[in-house]
Amino acid sequence: MRTDDPIEKGAGEPHAEEAGPEGSEAEESIASATGAAKEASRAVKDTAQKYLDLAGVKVDLVATEKRIRDRPLFYLALAAGSGFVIGGGLATKTGVALARPVRPQGSR
Repeated sequence: MRTDDPIEKGAGEPHAEEAGPEGSEAEESIASATGAAKEASRAVKDTAQKYLDLAGVKVDLVATEKRIRDRPLFYLALAAGSGFVIGGGLATKTGVALARPVRPQGSR
């Protein structure tokens, strides 16, 4: 098989000799950022679980995270609605209009 054959395994990918220092530095930076993000996520989960346990609240954060990942739009809407109500959105004209039950125009 010829060495310039595009079907050859790894064709089109830079070889370690061709990658140059810029490529390896970028890969190291991405790997470092990914590791830092995973570590921070783990620390937040551990801290949240610790505070929930201290408050006596029994919550399985792993199961909760799985439910959120399974239905993200539902939980986004739930969080947005809760934030609207808690933030005082119902005290505005728009909030009152949104909270008013919808009736057909002819049933007054």
